[in-house]
Amino acid sequence: MFAERALGTRTPSELIWSVALWTVMGLFVANFMLMILAVLVNSFATQWFGTWLPPAFTTKWYVSAWREFQLDQVLVVTMMVVGAVVVISGLIGVPAA
Repeated sequence: MFAERALGTRTPSELIWSVALWTVMGLFVANFMLMILAVLVNSFATQWFGTWLPPAFTTKWYVSAWREFQLDQVLVVTMMVVGAVVVISGLIGVPAA
């Protein structure tokens, strides 16, 4: 019986539920991706009110955040911590020969 189902023999109700499930999942993923796209486009906008797309794009928000939060120093410290964690994990987790 399981082999028949695996080969694609489905009842009409099973087929309807399968199509409905895949449709709902597809709509959810599409909605999620479009929200991320809207945030990404908005992050480069100079201003965005009442139109489909912003009138102009800029990177000043990213430059301002980089300077204000000193992200170069944050990234250096983060890489140092990552390196230390990898080395310590390797020393603890890899058995000696």
